[in-house]
Amino acid sequence: MVEKRVLTFVLLAVLVWAVLASSFAGYYSLEYSKQKEKLNEDQQLLKDIAQKYNESISKYSMLLAEYSTVYGSYSFHSGENFTELMPSFEKLLKSLRGNYSSLLNKQTDLNKSYTELNHKYQTLLQGGNVTKEDFGNLLDDFYKLFNLLTLREMGSTLENAVKITVNLCIDYGNGTVKWFNETEMPPGSSLFNLLTKVANVNYTYCSALEPGHIFVNSINEVGGEEGHYWLWYYWDEKSSTWIFGPVGCDAWLLKDNGIYKFVYT
Repeated sequence: MVEKRVLTFVLLAVLVWAVLASSFAGYYSLEYSKQKEKLNEDQQLLKDIAQKYNESISKYSMLLAEYSTVYGSYSFHSGENFTELMPSFEKLLKSLRGNYSSLLNKQTDLNKSYTELNHKYQTLLQGGNVTKEDFGNLLDDFYKLFNLLTLREMGSTLENAVKITVNLCIDYGNGTVKWFNETEMPPGSSLFNLLTKVANVNYTYCSALEPGHIFVNSINEVGGEEGHYWLWYYWDEKSSTWIFGPVGCDAWLLKDNGIYKFVYT
């Protein structure tokens, strides 16, 4: 009788062990499959990023070569009238639009900069006599916009793989202060991009401002009073103080865990 009980317990123990072993094996097999699938997804994502990066670099190199050709013609041009170089600049503008059309359509500040540059070109062309200074200014504006487009595109390449987290404060100057903490933004985003994501913004494009061309008129319909302006600041960790924004908000790129503030004053 005792031997039968012992045998029964042994059989039960073996059965339990077999069930547990099978369960653990199934669990680890499932986890391994999940991890392998995740690893494959990450590897594919890295391949996609590398491909987009290479495409961006190729595009940048091509446009830089085109710009260098026009700049070379400008540098060695003889005479005071540079009107004959305007068609080459028009091709440069069209090439910029063609290669960055998607980004220009998505980001209003960049699209506005392109529109203003094109308008400046058309105005000079209609004037008939383009000076060296006029054409040089066109090239300067083009190069600034070209580099900013490249930088923004590089940031958007990492958008699916990396997110930065930032904090934004909006002080309406009437006792109302709102915080937008841990807001996710793609790398390469500007402070203007952040502001337009969390608020309704009315702004003016000022070509005379440099760097950055955006002047904020109102945020969520607050603004426009005589003698009052929207100013922006960033939090400096080293000095533990708010630092007044040194450039236009559209020219200031966000950093991970950055803290920013717009104040109506």
